[in-house]
Amino acid sequence: MRNYAVFAVLIVFTAIVSGCSAVPVTERQPISVPNGVTLEQVEAAIISEVLKPPPPVRGGLSAADAELVRLAQQSHEWVLEARRAGEIEASVSPRSHYLKVLIVYSATTVRTEIMETRNLSSGEGTIHKNALVWIDALEKRIKASLGRALGAQQGAPAGVPASRERR
Repeated sequence: MRNYAVFAVLIVFTAIVSGCSAVPVTERQPISVPNGVTLEQVEAAIISEVLKPPPPVRGGLSAADAELVRLAQQSHEWVLEARRAGEIEASVSPRSHYLKVLIVYSATTVRTEIMETRNLSSGEGTIHKNALVWIDALEKRIKASLGRALGAQQGAPAGVPASRERR
């Protein structure tokens, strides 16, 4: 009888701990495209960020550790899966997980929607919090790329968004 009580406590504890990494899936807020950025620039900004590799491994690591970091970074790279007018499908598959998003864009907004997941769903209407972290990081890069597109159009130095240009 005592073994059953311990087993029941372990099950409850495991359910509580594993549930901590799940968050509700909510509608994502769209990214506003800066005025003056063309539809072609929006598409180019999204594609460039989807295809951009992670930053290089810095020195100070052994060759074996550097290789492990490189392999881990590769698993966090986004892949362009499909491209249609106004829509791009992209996926990322770290370790045994898989996340596919639909990026819907126009000349005024960019919006991401979760299309498909594997090993990330924790139940109806919830997803592992890391999936949202990956999407947030991609959206942040897209937003920065849109700012750079505007800056390039307005003659700002390369890599400096127009809003940060010194006057």
